Amino acid sequence: MPLEMAINSSGFWTLREPTLREQMHPLGNPFQEGLCLYVRPCAVEERLCFPDTAPLVVWDVGLGMGANAAALLSKVRECFAPGVRKLALHSFENAPEGFRCAVDHPDRFPYLTDAIFSAVSKSWVYDDEKLSWRVHVGDFFEQLANAPAPEVIFYDPFSRGVNPLFWSEESFRRLFEICSSKATVLATYANARTVRQAMANGGWQVAVGPGFGNRNQTTLAVNENERRRSSQYSWCAPKT
Repeated sequence: MPLEMAINSSGFWTLREPTLREQMHPLGNPFQEGLCLYVRPCAVEERLCFPDTAPLVVWDVGLGMGANAAALLSKVRECFAPGVRKLALHSFENAPEGFRCAVDHPDRFPYLTDAIFSAVSKSWVYDDEKLSWRVHVGDFFEQLANAPAPEVIFYDPFSRGVNPLFWSEESFRRLFEICSSKATVLATYANARTVRQAMANGGWQVAVGPGFGNRNQTTLAVNENERRRSSQYSWCAPKT
């Protein structure tokens, strides 16, 4: 998909796919959106401090221009200390040239100035003592078998009108089954009745996520292991 730079409704640079008329992060500051809708609701900082020797596996579904990954890494750096778990970030992207374009324009995407982003945009992998990051390039549903089961899923593909398979009951059930051995939370910007119903039918328990911009709420979905682990969620029944 050809991507081009654009300015969103709040005056921040973003990327859009002109043929599909779809824009990434159309509202507000993309970096702040990543923090508000994905990093904080998924309690990433808390999870990094769990008494667990295994890395914290995060799936970033729809790397896009890297705003959600940048928001995640900004909080992870604050947690680096002895005893803190390593972060294993697995991003999925079918059109990685968008990320490379954003990294190449730090004046427009200032949250991507760290050398890590440049390194990843060249080789799609990065690894150090506290962070491993791999970008899986290609079709998500073909690539997901190449990543370990996650505790956190940032679910940020294009909308249901453009990518209906991503929002289907079948896809949510597949993700649910992959996460069966983990306590997993999935966060997404979507809040449509049909999306929440598909999540519930796929096995997830659906909760209200925080709002951002003119969207008064988003959606969190958790499996039974996560429901037993945490009482922080505000449950919602799919609308009928």
